[in-house]
Amino acid sequence: LHSVRGFRHGLRFSSIMAGIGGFFMADGLYLADGTFRTFSIESLTTELATRQNAGLYLGDVGGWLMQLPDPDPVLRKRGEDAEVLMELAADDQVTTAMLARKYRVLNCPHYSFRAGAPDGEQPDAKATLVYERLMADLERTNMRSLISGILDAPFYGMVPLELIWDFTAGWWHLKDIKPRPYHWFAFDLHNNPIFRGAYGWASADPKLLEPGKFVIAVHQPTYDNPYGLRLLSRCLWPVAFKRGGLQFYAKFVERHGLPWVVGEAPVKAERDEKRLMAANLARMVQDCVAVVPAGADVKLLSSGTTQGQLHEDFLARQDRAISKILMGQTLTIETDGKNSLAATEAHKGVADDIADSDKAMVADVFNEICWLYTRLNAEESVLAPLFSYEEPEDLLSKADLDLKLKSIGVKWLRAHFESDYG
Repeated sequence: LHSVRGFRHGLRFSSIMAGIGGFFMADGLYLADGTFRTFSIESLTTELATRQNAGLYLGDVGGWLMQLPDPDPVLRKRGEDAEVLMELAADDQVTTAMLARKYRVLNCPHYSFRAGAPDGEQPDAKATLVYERLMADLERTNMRSLISGILDAPFYGMVPLELIWDFTAGWWHLKDIKPRPYHWFAFDLHNNPIFRGAYGWASADPKLLEPGKFVIAVHQPTYDNPYGLRLLSRCLWPVAFKRGGLQFYAKFVERHGLPWVVGEAPVKAERDEKRLMAANLARMVQDCVAVVPAGADVKLLSSGTTQGQLHEDFLARQDRAISKILMGQTLTIETDGKNSLAATEAHKGVADDIADSDKAMVADVFNEICWLYTRLNAEESVLAPLFSYEEPEDLLSKADLDLKLKSIGVKWLRAHFESDYG
């Protein structure tokens, strides 16, 4: 109907393409209400909502002023640099949660590379050659250490990976892949990664990264925050409260953990006798022996546990906060003896979802490396190898299904068991 209306009005255009809410034309768009709105090709092919157009950063300045300020809200409020996040790993709960999250991916051996090919088709000779040479280059790579480095991205926001190349006999070989310190890198005002060095904002000559030299693993990046979502920065306050609480708790235990020795001196005791009795009781704390005057009464009183329990609860609260930030839940690394099986299964489901997300991040990094490897060594038409995690087949579920099907009359042949169960 809209196209007919356009012909009636004598509008000239070269093509019409159906779109949501209207029809696209070469020089405009018919909206759902029948009105025609023109547009230019330039307006559709250029960016409008940029930092420069929004007035956030004006002018063409160089050096460190071209670096995009780190938008992490926790670090900005504390006036800290991202390098401070490495100190948090010294906390026992942080280390436990980080390792528990990484092990869920590191201990999954079901991943593989395969030659690139269209869906349902076999890879051609060129794609197979690229795949075979990439596998030969990666043969001596410690994949577990490399994946472990990539899995630091959720904690620190990003992990830059430097690709070391070697050009031999007309072929670009991938010699090594090395994770680099995240705090040596930043982004410019166009979200392009730059190398700023160990001195951060003091660097006067940040270097734009060369194409094909780095692949950056980033956790949940956005336009506003290309540095990624840093989970460890959200642990700054729980760790700070925990450290302060531990210091206070240590003093409390030192002061009140031992029983109090209370002595009641005789009524007619002189002051010097009371002082001597107090000195003897003080030595009793260390030597367990004291000489007191006749008629004196000595008691050992222990402090109540209420104050100590308050500190235990306070510290446990910080540990739970750290576990929820880094692991998304608490029950896979903490138990207090009062958790139900249903709650434990629910928390395990959350941990599984996070592990799947981390696997997808690892796959994205390796697929980017595969794409760069292919583009350096083959023409555009050659499909790059693909990396993926593959969940092992649940044979118990399949056997249960086979049993149910047999109960309704299905007869299985030997070939079925050989192909499906080996």
